[in-house]
Amino acid sequence: AVTGPIISSVILFVNHKNLKQSLNEQFRERHPQLPPSLTLSKIRNIKKSALLGCMALGIEVATTACGAIFFERLCLKGLITQANRRLTMAVSLLLSYKFNECLTPKFHSRLEALLDFIDKDWKISKKEVFDGEFGAFVHLGFSLHVPHQHIFLVCNRLLRLVYKST
Repeated sequence: AVTGPIISSVILFVNHKNLKQSLNEQFRERHPQLPPSLTLSKIRNIKKSALLGCMALGIEVATTACGAIFFERLCLKGLITQANRRLTMAVSLLLSYKFNECLTPKFHSRLEALLDFIDKDWKISKKEVFDGEFGAFVHLGFSLHVPHQHIFLVCNRLLRLVYKST
């Protein structure tokens, strides 16, 4: 008459596709001013791709986090669409790299490697990145300083984004 222990869970199973759709809908509700073609999943994917590329090149995670913050600032201004999201992230990474990285003997070679990564993986030429640099700098209000607490928070989120899915 004894059934033994019963194992149960209070965490409901959610299909990955349904979760992604739900998060995108919540994002759309919170940010109706953004273009409908720009979704949370596309933003997360571009940030993940940027982090993986920068980590492979030996660029600091904090530099990538600053680039992601610049990208988010430009997103919230409504300047990013599906068509220009890679270019905007590339420009944000370039600004972040120039502002955040130390001037070491490897500075210029890593910058070239970053531009090559952007060219190969995202199909964006160096000319396009350099042409968009000043415009992004203007839209950021010439303010590239980010409080270290914000950088720390974004670093943790980026690393969780990468290591959760691997």
